[in-house]
Amino acid sequence: MDSLKCQVDNTVASHNVTIDKSSQDDNHIDNRRYYINIGNTKDSEEVARLQKLILTQNEAESKRTMELLALLNLKNNPEEQKKASAVGPAVDVAQNLRHLSASAGGTRRLRSCHGTYLRAYDKGLKVDMKTGAPGTWENWWVEDRKGKVVFKAIHSPGIFLSAQGNNQLTLDYHVNASEFWTPKKNDNGSWSFQSANGTWLSAHKDGRACLQPHRQAWEEFWLEWW
Repeated sequence: MDSLKCQVDNTVASHNVTIDKSSQDDNHIDNRRYYINIGNTKDSEEVARLQKLILTQNEAESKRTMELLALLNLKNNPEEQKKASAVGPAVDVAQNLRHLSASAGGTRRLRSCHGTYLRAYDKGLKVDMKTGAPGTWENWWVEDRKGKVVFKAIHSPGIFLSAQGNNQLTLDYHVNASEFWTPKKNDNGSWSFQSANGTWLSAHKDGRACLQPHRQAWEEFWLEWW
């Protein structure tokens, strides 16, 4: 597959993307500054999807999608990664949060170190870890809420992953303190999520989803597109 190209603003710290919708076709965004090539096939397909989606979005939605496009470019360009790392940790934190924002790219599955997936049931406000290939119930929207994130299940009406004081997980129809999570990027590429209680989202090997006081392997999750 030919590399897709996406325009990125010269200010590396902000990772903004400027898109001229009037001159854009399905496979190309007009370059006014410089190109970054997307060689990874999976990422190329995601870039193409976002390029098409952005044409249907309002200004606020398209801004969030452009941020995600910039992060995909950064992921596939080692030189830009070095520049971004040199800017400092504050930029890295903001970059991580943007990566989890509620944009077209905010659709995620959470895969544990056991290969299981976080699952929300459509009844009973139940949450657990599913063994085997993921299905619809393993689909989540990860929404940015001013530096925190909330996990919205696929079911309607909206229900959100909630941390209880007894180290148990449930789902709730409303977003309050218990539904907010702080994302942490791990060195191995996985993510960990800390609740408002200070506990961590955890996947037990027996299929339970729960909370633990410390962050170790069972508290690490890989984010997959759906």
